[in-house]
Amino acid sequence: MTPRVSIDVRPLSADDLGEMERLLAEIRPSLGRMTRDSAYRALMAESLRNRGLWWLVAVHEETIVGFVVACRYGKTFWRRFLTRHPVLLSRLAVEEAIKRLREGLLRRSDGRVRGLAMSVGADETENHPRWSDNDASIAKSLYIHIAAPFRGCGAGSELNMALVDVLTRAGITRIDAHIDSGNEASIRVAQNTGWTLCPDSSGYLATAQLPSKGN
Repeated sequence: MTPRVSIDVRPLSADDLGEMERLLAEIRPSLGRMTRDSAYRALMAESLRNRGLWWLVAVHEETIVGFVVACRYGKTFWRRFLTRHPVLLSRLAVEEAIKRLREGLLRRSDGRVRGLAMSVGADETENHPRWSDNDASIAKSLYIHIAAPFRGCGAGSELNMALVDVLTRAGITRIDAHIDSGNEASIRVAQNTGWTLCPDSSGYLATAQLPSKGN
């Protein structure tokens, strides 16, 4: 078992931007289906300006070893964000058009679409939470990353606990996250920490109820 190490979790600051940009360039996470450096910079700016995006970093000995990103009002946040950044919006529209064209070619070639994550399962079950639920009290966890040497030593737990604390103080009562079906470690963590898992076509919609503000 990897021994626990000292981890400090805090909000992203302007002094972190250079280090974060280098880390993001290495791992290329998909944030709102965007993987461009310009998108990362714009999203970090949203966090610094308190525009409904939380970006927390995990720090060990003055080095960022992990981070988590979450937003309030899922669909509303992205609509406002892309309105403020029309160049990103146009690039995303072009990429989506190319994707749909490729899917159409695949459909015509063999009658089905390969590798397409359809919005089914939890998103279409009336009795379960849906990723499309859009409310001021709901936050979407967009991405979490822990550097390989720090996995299994408590860094992920520290990030999650800090995120829950920040969101609770912001009046959030529910947090949603998507977990890919092959991500067994995240599935186990969610199950062991009280998250509810609803299967969808590409994995699970994980939801956690947070204590109401003031409790």
